[in-house]
Amino acid sequence: MQRVILLCVGKLKEKFYAEAAAEYAKRLSRYCKLEIVELPEERLPENPSAAQIEGALLKEAENIRRKLPPSSRLTFLNYTTFSVFLAIFHVLKFVFLI
Repeated sequence: MQRVILLCVGKLKEKFYAEAAAEYAKRLSRYCKLEIVELPEERLPENPSAAQIEGALLKEAENIRRKLPPSSRLTFLNYTTFSVFLAIFHVLKFVFLI
């Protein structure tokens, strides 16, 4: 079974999002071994400068690199691409059930 590690920067704060993520993890468990790792989000002051934002992003990127297994392949998902991934998953699930 394929192993999938989902590295997330920040935590899900809303209960309904956490419940939805748990439901998708449960559904995906039939097809892969899913591990969700939540990494800490770097704190920024109220009005950060461009340099402070860049520094925080570099620290978050380094945290992600440290968690990646040596033989892994990296795929970036932002909100839009993750939504597309979920839509494809629903289509594939439908195809598998037919």
